[in-house]
Amino acid sequence: MSATALGTIAAIVVSFVSLYFAWRADQRAGRAEQRGERAESRGRRANIVVRFAGGETPGDPSRPRLVRLAIRNLGPATAHRLQLWLTDGAGQKVSSDMTKGEVVLVPDEPEQVGSVDVPAEARELQVWVSYTDDDGPHEHPLDVQLS
Repeated sequence: MSATALGTIAAIVVSFVSLYFAWRADQRAGRAEQRGERAESRGRRANIVVRFAGGETPGDPSRPRLVRLAIRNLGPATAHRLQLWLTDGAGQKVSSDMTKGEVVLVPDEPEQVGSVDVPAEARELQVWVSYTDDDGPHEHPLDVQLS
């Protein structure tokens, strides 16, 4: 094999190795960018926290019971169009929406207390929340112990 042929083969090998390392660097940069976007996204989200604030059970089992909930936003972003409701163990909505109208929760404001009526026979209640913040719309259950 001539020196020219060996030089050409060596140049091709070096080119492929360079392409491989450039591809790996591009992959690492893409992953770093995704990590940065996720971290930035967390900084634009509201953090809705709800606690059980009491309730009343009527003596008449045909009447609904009242459940009071305290709600607060501990995140850095404002929550808009906030809705809060309860579902039963089967996932069926069993309460009206606790929030009426356009509810906005600004970060670190004092908690707001509201109430919902729930059928007396409803069991295994789960609190759900939906809202929109700088990161977009959200809807999910909350971990709240309802006594």
